[in-house]
Amino acid sequence: LITLAFWTLNIPASCTVGYVKKGQPVMHPKKVVMHYLQTWFLIDMLVLLPEWASEFASGFNAESTDDTSSMRLARALRLFRVMR
Repeated sequence: LITLAFWTLNIPASCTVGYVKKGQPVMHPKKVVMHYLQTWFLIDMLVLLPEWASEFASGFNAESTDDTSSMRLARALRLFRVMR
């Protein structure tokens, strides 16, 4: 649950981090948010929504684990993003 909370809070945090375009840093808030929404937001949602659904379905039970292949793939995609 701690990891899920961390990645959930990472979404608004990602909207505050600039990016580089044509070798120049871009820090304008509206452009940063739009860039995030057009790049990683959908992937973040595809990873986090099933995780949150799993947590709600299990009733936030710490002993319940649901490591289906789709969840593993979602986590792997998230890890790839972090390593990038």
